[in-house]
Amino acid sequence: EDEEEEKLVGLKMPEEFIPIKPFGDSQDYFYYIMDRGFPRKDVRKLVNHFNLHCCDTWDKVLGKTWYERIITPVYLHGELMCWGSRTIDPSQELRYKSLPADDSVIPVKELIYNFDNAMEGGKILLMVEGQVDVWKLDFYGKEHGIRSVGLFSKSIVPSQVDLIHELK
Repeated sequence: EDEEEEKLVGLKMPEEFIPIKPFGDSQDYFYYIMDRGFPRKDVRKLVNHFNLHCCDTWDKVLGKTWYERIITPVYLHGELMCWGSRTIDPSQELRYKSLPADDSVIPVKELIYNFDNAMEGGKILLMVEGQVDVWKLDFYGKEHGIRSVGLFSKSIVPSQVDLIHELK
């Protein structure tokens, strides 16, 4: 492994990001995931599999930046490098938003979403654009040897190609 990679220390998830549960402050996020086509019986397992969180507070520090968003952590070798998010508010114009590059250990556009889960192995690797696509394909495909990763874009950059090679 590259010596530089070994020294990477991950971020800490902000305390304002809470786990998604079918009750309490996070229930709207739980139901949003159901509205995206996931049966109720699978949502809790899906949330745990991808370590999904949400932000239901309009914090003085975070402002409205992450408010009403599902937070999708992006890991590399077990360390949190950054995160992406998906709004649950249909009136929000900006559906997807990620942690700015300056605040990330490695910017989201240079990583692939679901890398660590995909490293567990499989027979087929599907590369898709968005997080919700990864949730569906990886969550239901893994038992059949199908894994999925997200590029956060319609195109691929060299650092992502390197990570795909590592998955191979």
